[in-house]
Amino acid sequence: MMESINKILSSDSFGDKVNHWMYLAAVPALSISVINDNEFFSREFNTALLKTSNDYDKDIIYYAASLTKPVFAYMILKCIQEGLLSLDRPIHEYYPLPNPKDPNSNFITTRHILSHSTGWVNWRNNASQELVSEFTPGTDFNYSGEGYFFLQRVIEYLTGKSVSSLLREYVFQPLSMRNSSLAWLPELDLKRVRGHNNRGIPVQETFSPVSSTLASYSIDKGVSIESLKTEDSEKALRESMPNVPVLPNFLKPNAASSLMTTAKDYALFLRHLVKTPDKTTRDILNLMSTPQVSINDELKWGIGTGLEINQDEINLWHWGDNPGYKNFFTADPNKKTALIVFTASDNGKSVYERLIRELTGVDHQAFFYYR
Repeated sequence: MMESINKILSSDSFGDKVNHWMYLAAVPALSISVINDNEFFSREFNTALLKTSNDYDKDIIYYAASLTKPVFAYMILKCIQEGLLSLDRPIHEYYPLPNPKDPNSNFITTRHILSHSTGWVNWRNNASQELVSEFTPGTDFNYSGEGYFFLQRVIEYLTGKSVSSLLREYVFQPLSMRNSSLAWLPELDLKRVRGHNNRGIPVQETFSPVSSTLASYSIDKGVSIESLKTEDSEKALRESMPNVPVLPNFLKPNAASSLMTTAKDYALFLRHLVKTPDKTTRDILNLMSTPQVSINDELKWGIGTGLEINQDEINLWHWGDNPGYKNFFTADPNKKTALIVFTASDNGKSVYERLIRELTGVDHQAFFYYR
């Protein structure tokens, strides 16, 4: 089956079809990688809408958006294996809660954060909004970037290292993900495709001043930008955008959303998961694949990933959805296969759904769900 997918994907006729979809949807760039155990096939697409002197035919950099979360969750599970924190100990025992007056939040654990069952909102956008758990943690599903960002603070406190450095140490270096960073790196930004709206116009990258201020700050301090912690990001936001509230939704690096990467690099991460080369990785995959909370009869959430339940089969999935970027992956650990698609457009979902259906013949249940 995978051989036929690779054959279809590499064909000129299929390329013409994908380019036509991209043209109709005003999607300027799309990258796909297909994984089959030790083998994977990648292809990059771009259209005439992409006006640039850069070479986007090879290793296009995207913002992964929420596809950052499974990578961060994997890193946290590695830290748990090392005894740095517990999956089920109340998180406030490690670090003060954003709103310690909220009684429900006292029960929140790392497991609840990684499975989006804290009861916290996705993001706050004004300083007067308190972070309140809307149900007993662990009893329901409510997608929350706030939870992931709070866990970023916790792991930085426990290790004394920045979350960007930790991801470099635990994930990017071991898996040879050479074109990936949680922090904004100018050398990667040179190869990054701009996100576009549904009319093919580049989106305004509102919070880029935070990244450029951090870059200047790192130069002044004589340290790498990846070594800077959350408090440095907060300082950068205050300096560069004083009218914006200092809240997680506006901060970078961000464990919920700021990964810069390529389809090929992300494929290396997915291949590592589905291949499960050692017991520690198998243990992590088992946790990620075990339903923690239910969305509906066919969709659950595990530790760090969404889960599709089809009889006895469980597939991992996740989407990425930031302004200008729409991304998706699906992975089948039993068959040791996975597929990742990045797009640089608000219309990218309409194209990646058609592409995945055409390649695999599967109309994923996850396509019907939107947080």
